[in-house]
Amino acid sequence: AKARAVHMRASAVRHVRTAQTLQANGDYMGAIRHLLIAHWRDPKLKEADDLLERVRLEAARLSVQKFAETRRNIDPRSPEQVQLQRKLLLAEQQMNDGKIAEAEHTLHDAELTDKDEPRLTLLQARLSVARGDFGKALAQLDNFDGIAVTAQDFAEGEKLRASVQYTIESSLGKKRSEIENDLDQQRFATALESSAEGLKLDNENPEFLYFAAANSCVLRHCATAEPLLRRFLEVTDSAQGDREQRLMAMQLLQASAAAAEEKQEPKKAEKGAASWFSGAPVGAGVYYDPVSLAFQTKVTKIEASDHLTVLYEWSENQLRSVHAKHEEKQTGGNIARLMGAAVASGAGISTTVNWKTAARETNDFFFNYYDDAPQILKVSKESARVESRRIPISIPGVGVYGPFAGVGALGALSNIGRLGAMTKLGGGLGGLAGGGLRGLPMGGGLPNMAGLGSLGGIGGAGNSAILSRLAGSGRMSGISGFASLNVSKPLIPSQNYSVVSDPKGGSAEGFLTLWNSPRLDTRLAFKVTGKRAAVGFSGNKYFHPFAWDGIHLFELDYDDEGRIAHAWELDAPNAPRLDFTWDGQRLTRVAGRDESGAVVYSRTLNYSGDRLTSEQISGQGGSSHIEYKYDKQGHMVEASADADHTLDGRSRKVLFFDEDKGKH
Repeated sequence: AKARAVHMRASAVRHVRTAQTLQANGDYMGAIRHLLIAHWRDPKLKEADDLLERVRLEAARLSVQKFAETRRNIDPRSPEQVQLQRKLLLAEQQMNDGKIAEAEHTLHDAELTDKDEPRLTLLQARLSVARGDFGKALAQLDNFDGIAVTAQDFAEGEKLRASVQYTIESSLGKKRSEIENDLDQQRFATALESSAEGLKLDNENPEFLYFAAANSCVLRHCATAEPLLRRFLEVTDSAQGDREQRLMAMQLLQASAAAAEEKQEPKKAEKGAASWFSGAPVGAGVYYDPVSLAFQTKVTKIEASDHLTVLYEWSENQLRSVHAKHEEKQTGGNIARLMGAAVASGAGISTTVNWKTAARETNDFFFNYYDDAPQILKVSKESARVESRRIPISIPGVGVYGPFAGVGALGALSNIGRLGAMTKLGGGLGGLAGGGLRGLPMGGGLPNMAGLGSLGGIGGAGNSAILSRLAGSGRMSGISGFASLNVSKPLIPSQNYSVVSDPKGGSAEGFLTLWNSPRLDTRLAFKVTGKRAAVGFSGNKYFHPFAWDGIHLFELDYDDEGRIAHAWELDAPNAPRLDFTWDGQRLTRVAGRDESGAVVYSRTLNYSGDRLTSEQISGQGGSSHIEYKYDKQGHMVEASADADHTLDGRSRKVLFFDEDKGKH
């Protein structure tokens, strides 16, 4: 890889030297061809960018002279021109007032009158700026350079250009940092939104292309990522390409292909029971959901020692709440205190009786499900509805004003040969339009050049189409025509869709993310960030099926079959790692291990046919046992659990929902 990078940098320098010679001989198009190759092979070669900008400006100067001839006979006092200028002034005022949609409509009307009017292009650039589409605005200003006939027009365009370039250069690093921070905090929807905004600054910036594609895939919109991934791989096939990101992009590309196939042929819903917690299918004889570890037989009531009662509230196949109520009667203690006070009084000792009322403790758990999926989204202590908010994602078109898209449009440049005596460009331009692109590297060089040829010959002022820019701050805005380039027809179309916003507070507020989350692909999230994104819940620290002492959230690690393999309790650094053993979909063992790997907790599950018969628990607090009972029809009806000193030391009697009678 190192030798390849050295070779590509040296090749880039050779192409710059060739371009300098061609420029000196007036063969601007030949120079451009070699400068493009140079930039492709070494994007950080500033010499190539600077020279291309000089070539662009010289070509723009020649284009203006030709364009001025086509506008010479236009009467500015004609009714058409007066009405046109009024529309342009109106659009300008609308933009000043922030009425962007109205301004766009007005400019569209003006374009129908005279699409070659120079100020129309300038105002379209201003409209792009108002929308935050700075990369597109810069391409439009490049076009404007080739038709800005008056010095005043050119100066106005340069003033706007300076503002746009400053915004781009000052925003790129900030936007990149925002995205990296969002990814670190696993705010994938926010990171995608920021990536789309970054592409509006520079629509072929490799990092923004990668981030936009990666976050789209993580958020289960991988089908939309395919064109972004392909463009990323094209623009990073250079001396500066990040090998790890390119390898990840190739994996994501495979995922996007699979997503596209699934979108065309959706999977048929699996028949059978579904987990009330995760919505995942569970087979016969499966008592613990492999995706969430939730106990599947519906509990109606738990009576525990030390005056604890736990009640479950169900709505069909969804658990809505669990209420754990502890009530300790203090009558005996009050009598003892009264007798003690009487004895003290008889001995001449003054005392005060402290009456103790009944101690009551209620521990409530409320569950919110996704709006569009039978899976728990959030666990909380209070009953509150979670409202999902969708955020719009607008990814600009990629390629039309990127570094290589303009090459296809260069076919229109053949007409510049008509400048004749004005310049020595004839051979270079004609040669480029008539096959002068031969020799551009394919595969390892400029991508998809043949397909771009269809962009050539775009009408309007296209007969004077020259170039767009590639220079400046590592931007890759590329080559395009001037007024000829219709930037509303990108090679890769723009994308507009919406995603659900990141849950406010994330797991700290009780939001869960399981392996089969409808919002987030936890496997891709781990590949992209190197951090696990799956978060699960239990009412206790060991996933005991009937103990509820608080909200315990866990970082989850799944195996290739979507079963929880390991769990780490969040915000509990001294808690053991939990390991889970499975036989198909059946949980067979839970083991808690300390930092040394020693087993500090163990729970073994015993089965007889399709029935879970018992669970044996051992730990530092001693051992205990859970036994399950069934009726004659084979339905689980009751469970009894010994005092479990690995948790709260309580024994429990568990009653289950009567499925046949539909009663608790």
